[in-house]
Amino acid sequence: MKNTIRLLIPAILLMNQLTAQNPIINKDTRPIVTPQTIKTDITELILYEQPNFGGEQSKFTLTNGKLSAPFKRMDKVSFKVAPGKIAYIGFECGKEFPSEKAYTGDNRSVNFENACSIRIDNAVSLPIEFKGISTIIHNNDCKRVFGEISVRIIEKAPRSGSHTFMSHRAEPAFSINGDIFVPFTHPNSTQPLSYTNFLYDASRPFTVSNEPKLRSLPVKTEFIVGATALAEGRVVMEVKTRIGSAHKTCDLCDDFSSNVAMKMAITETIPLNRTSQSNIVLGPYKAEGKRDGNSLTASGGILIDFSVYFKVIRP
Repeated sequence: MKNTIRLLIPAILLMNQLTAQNPIINKDTRPIVTPQTIKTDITELILYEQPNFGGEQSKFTLTNGKLSAPFKRMDKVSFKVAPGKIAYIGFECGKEFPSEKAYTGDNRSVNFENACSIRIDNAVSLPIEFKGISTIIHNNDCKRVFGEISVRIIEKAPRSGSHTFMSHRAEPAFSINGDIFVPFTHPNSTQPLSYTNFLYDASRPFTVSNEPKLRSLPVKTEFIVGATALAEGRVVMEVKTRIGSAHKTCDLCDDFSSNVAMKMAITETIPLNRTSQSNIVLGPYKAEGKRDGNSLTASGGILIDFSVYFKVIRP
């Protein structure tokens, strides 16, 4: 037994020496895979090298998810978005405050020098109609409503959360620019009022769903939004209001005031989707003022309320 152990020990030592001199290597026989480059052309958007659709035509390309521009200079280009589509061009990607701009149709001159992302959605129309203003009307002086109401439609981007102001198709008389709809604007209570048919007496029953009998032409516009954004609840309506009116308690009263108004503008944000309520009532908004000049009767402050009505037509 002892002799056997004496023979085994040198054999084991010899094997260890051979293994150290010639280590066993397990070779990886799997084939080497080179990362695949994935390129995707953005076919819904045609780029032109120069403003007003001049020069060479081309497309944006996504290379492994990164936006590639086709021209060396992108600060003065033009482009067309396919009918029924909306294109969102991103800027400042990866930074603290990324931004997006939404485009439809033909765009004659844009700066895409720092564009870093693009996404395409189906475009849908979102009609918004201004239905009027209600306040307590004691006599015709109370109908001299003035001030401004403006509307914006805002989309939130799905990942970055950046806000995009959406464009509309209002007539020039009801538009400050391409993304602000101004259904009501009037300088002061001394100017002739063209909105008489949009004023309602708050002391009488009224609902915005009732069609006004005195309306001649509706004040409305169509905003263009993304179908996916609307379905996912990423569309909001922003309404900024600051209005006032003249006031007189009765025809023979001496408490006339030409300036009973909201002290500051109030902005409200209303979420929109395909199932949200179509009739929107904002307010009541408090307005304060005091009578003009002197009066025979005692006078305190004048307080009145205003409510604003809209109708949103779902696509």
